[in-house]
Amino acid sequence: MAKITSLPPELLAHVASYIDDADDLLSLRLTNCDLNVAARTCHLKALYESVNICIAFRSLENLVEISKHPSGVNRLVRNIKLFSHAPYIRSPPSLKRDGRRGDEEGFSLAHAVYKASEKKIWQLQRPGKKEEPVLDEDMEIGLLTTAFRNFPNLRTLDLDTDNPYPLSRTQFNLFFPSLRMEHGKRIPASFRKAQIACKGIFTYASHYNFMAPMTAAVMSDCSKISTIRQIYDGILGMQMDWFLWPENQVTKSAPVFTNLKILELTVTPDLLKGQLNSIEINKGFYSWIETVGLKLEQLKVIFQYYGSYKDRSHDMYSTALDIPTTLSLPRLKRLHLDWMVFKVEKMIGFLQNVASTLEELELGFCLTANPKNDWWRLLKALNTGFDKMQKFDVFITQEDVSVQPFFLPDILVRGNWASRKATCWVRTPTFPSWIEGGSSNHSRPAVETLKNISEELTKNTEEDSFWESMTEGNWKAEHIIHWEWPCTRPNRSPASIVRSLRSY
Repeated sequence: MAKITSLPPELLAHVASYIDDADDLLSLRLTNCDLNVAARTCHLKALYESVNICIAFRSLENLVEISKHPSGVNRLVRNIKLFSHAPYIRSPPSLKRDGRRGDEEGFSLAHAVYKASEKKIWQLQRPGKKEEPVLDEDMEIGLLTTAFRNFPNLRTLDLDTDNPYPLSRTQFNLFFPSLRMEHGKRIPASFRKAQIACKGIFTYASHYNFMAPMTAAVMSDCSKISTIRQIYDGILGMQMDWFLWPENQVTKSAPVFTNLKILELTVTPDLLKGQLNSIEINKGFYSWIETVGLKLEQLKVIFQYYGSYKDRSHDMYSTALDIPTTLSLPRLKRLHLDWMVFKVEKMIGFLQNVASTLEELELGFCLTANPKNDWWRLLKALNTGFDKMQKFDVFITQEDVSVQPFFLPDILVRGNWASRKATCWVRTPTFPSWIEGGSSNHSRPAVETLKNISEELTKNTEEDSFWESMTEGNWKAEHIIHWEWPCTRPNRSPASIVRSLRSY
C-alpha cells in the first residue's frame, strides 16, 4: 500500500498547504524528517503570516522579537491585527451566572486564566486607577515603529475594536506560560464563550487605537501597505480631530501609503477633544483621504454620532461631513457609506468625479434634510454617466417616520441601469417596533417590486410620481404603521441595525 511519504516533496508541500491550523502542521512536521521539510514553510506561514497583537507590553514586545528574529520569519509577516481587548480576564467566570451548560472545560480554563490575570493586569493598569494603560502613547508608537521597520512585506493593518483577543496555543503560552498549554493540547471552543461572557481588559477604545499604528506606519515608511481596516460594531468610532495632524504628517502619508487600495473606517464626527468647527474637521478628514487615495479602489466609512446616544434631539446635521465636490479619488471602484449625514449637492458633485471608475455604490441609512426630494435628485444624477456601475444598494431611513407622511423604500440594483437585463429590487422596509420587555412587532408586511430604475426616472419627471410608481403606491401614510425609530431600543447600535436589516 502506498504511503504519504512516498509522494514527491512538492506534492507533500501541496498537501500541507491545505492545512491552516498551526498545531496540526506542527504535528505533521513531527511525524518524520520528510514531512518536517515539506511542511516547514506552511507551518511558518500559519504562525507568522497574520499576527494578532493587543495594547499590552508583552504583546508588543513579542512583535518586536518577531521582527528581529534571526531566522527571517519577519519577512513572512503580511497582516497585523490590533485588538483593543487584551486576553486577561478581569471578572471570575461563572457557569451559573452565565446560564451555560456543557462548557465546564472552557469555563474551568477561563477561571485559571482569571487567576493568572490577577498577576498580569499590572501591565495594563496603574495602582489606584481604573483600567488605565501603563503603555503611554510614545512607548506604544516606539515599539510599533521598531517592529514595522523590520516587516518588509507588511500589507494589511486591521484594527479590531470589537472582538475578544483570539488566543492560539502559542499566544496562550505567551501571556500565560504558567498554565503550560503544551503541544497536543487544545483550547476548548467554549473558552471563547467564557471570554465573551466574562469580559477581558478593554485597553483602548476605538477612537484611541487608530493613531498609534498609523503614526508608526508613517514613521517606519511601510510603503507596501495596501489595506487599512478600522470597522467598529459599537457606539463610538474614532475622534475626527485625530485627522487634523500637523501638515508635515499629512505630507508624509502620501509616499508611505502610495499603494493603499482598501480603506475602511468608523468615525464619530461629533466626538472631539477640543472646540473644532465642522469646516476644520471636513478639511482635515477629506484632505487625509485624498492624500492617501491616489490608488484607492475601495472606501468604506461608517459614521457614528455620539450626541444622538446621549440625547435623541441631538442635531447630527450640525456635525455633518460634507464631501468636497473636488475630492479626487481617481481609481475608486467601490464606495460604501453608512449613517452619513450629507447635502445632496455635495454628494452628487463628488460622485460625478468618480463616475468613470465607480462599479459599486452602497449608501446605508444615510440622512438628508429633505429625503423625498434629495434621494430622487441623487438617483437622477446617477442615471447618466455611471457606465461601469454594476451594483447599487441604498437603504433609506428617516429620523422619525411620524414627521413625514411617507416612508421611502430600499433599492438594490444589479447590472447597468440602462440595460433592460438589470435587476432593480424595491422593498419598503419592515422596522420592528420595540415594545416593553424587548420583544418586537413585525405586523407591517414589506412590499416588494421589480422595476427598471432607468425607465422609472425617465418617465416620472416629478419626485412624488417616481416614488408612487416605484412602490406601487405603498409609500404614503395610509400604508404605514408608525413604529418607533429603531435607535430607541436600549444598547442597539446603528451598525447592528444595519446588519440585521440587510439580512432580509
